Amino acid sequence: LLRIKMTFFTWENINLPLGAVRSSIEQLVFKMSNKAQSGSSGAVERLRQRGYRKDVVILPQFGVDTEAFKKESPCKGDSFLLEDWFTVGFVGRPSLDKGIDTLFRAVKNLEPNIKLLIVTSSPSISSEIVSLAKESGIQDRVEFKTSIPHLQLPKYFNLMNVFVLPSRTTKTWKEQL
Repeated sequence: LLRIKMTFFTWENINLPLGAVRSSIEQLVFKMSNKAQSGSSGAVERLRQRGYRKDVVILPQFGVDTEAFKKESPCKGDSFLLEDWFTVGFVGRPSLDKGIDTLFRAVKNLEPNIKLLIVTSSPSISSEIVSLAKESGIQDRVEFKTSIPHLQLPKYFNLMNVFVLPSRTTKTWKEQL
């Protein structure tokens, strides 16, 4: 009625059944909007599957600060850094969706001088994940760093020889990055 232009943003990249109420609300938003914004091409694909035919702009939410995230010598005082170790790193939510169990199995099959660095903003690691590391026989080669804020991530990336994100797609979740 007020002729106000409207846009919306979505990361949703799996076309799940919504139920009658949510589907009706979604269709009303589609009808009222002038444009959509999404975080990925997968989200655009989902919008198209749901019937959105208007213009969509992809706006990734996280850029990279190239001054903060640049290769530097690792902090010599970090107890994790050992010259004889090759460090495989993971940054994110340590969960089965993110493929942490796959990473544990992969490291188990690598040379014994390879260490795994798991960095997360989560305040703790679930007992299930700790048990998986033990069951894989690599608990002595895994270092968990918890409650790490985004601004400290460059330090941890500089401890890694390689970064791995072994996410898996499930019925209800798909990696957005």
